[in-house]
Amino acid sequence: MDNTVIAVIGAGNIGSRHLQGLAYGMRPYEIHIVEPLEPATAVSKERMRDAIAVSCKDNMSCYWHHRIPDHLAERNRLADPREGHAGDPDDSGRS
Repeated sequence: MDNTVIAVIGAGNIGSRHLQGLAYGMRPYEIHIVEPLEPATAVSKERMRDAIAVSCKDNMSCYWHHRIPDHLAERNRLADPREGHAGDPDDSGRS
């Protein structure tokens, strides 16, 4: 079975809890975590280490990034919110 690729944008309190939940999942995951703030990155890494140790999961790969990597943005049509994208309210064409 191929790994499911997941992107978690924001790994603060809520995002790191989502990561913990993924650690208990049954499927193999390739997780890309995007978090620009080092304190939140440190907390999320610690929570993931603890959750993976409890679940004895060895089929998960985690990659931390400070910004959305180009390969994920292109693959999933993600955009850096600082750069704007077609889904922004200002680009909707409505007033």
